[in-house]
Amino acid sequence: MPEIDLPALRADPRVVWVEDILRFGDTDMNGHVNNAVFAAMAESGRVNLFRTRLGDDERGETFWVIAKLTIEFKSELYYPGRVRTGTWIRHLGRSSLGLAQIIERDDGGVAATAEAVCVQMSRATRRPEPFSDARRRLANELLRSDPST
Repeated sequence: MPEIDLPALRADPRVVWVEDILRFGDTDMNGHVNNAVFAAMAESGRVNLFRTRLGDDERGETFWVIAKLTIEFKSELYYPGRVRTGTWIRHLGRSSLGLAQIIERDDGGVAATAEAVCVQMSRATRRPEPFSDARRRLANELLRSDPST
């Protein structure tokens, strides 16, 4: 991910934010938040984007799967604390979304960045399902392909 412009991300309405509380149980024997928890924070951001901005319905005919997840760790996290995960759509395919994410520490620093590819699947066929016109419109409104983040 290129240089991070946090003020621009915070001000951009296409970036969807969610806050998580760091728990004591998130820490490892080194006293910092375990790397696997970063994946859970990224998941929290993706799920929030799908549910709040892409018209997801738990009982719908489609669901999301993650095809790829890459995390770049920038700094340690410690208990107690909070993080904010910002998620945006960087690429829109036929049935997939390329997502970018940032995990921000409660002091305003960057803990990690992540990139993911998520595929919309049909519940009936268990195969990739092309986006409906309505979902494509919603996703296009969130598209932030600026490489300078």
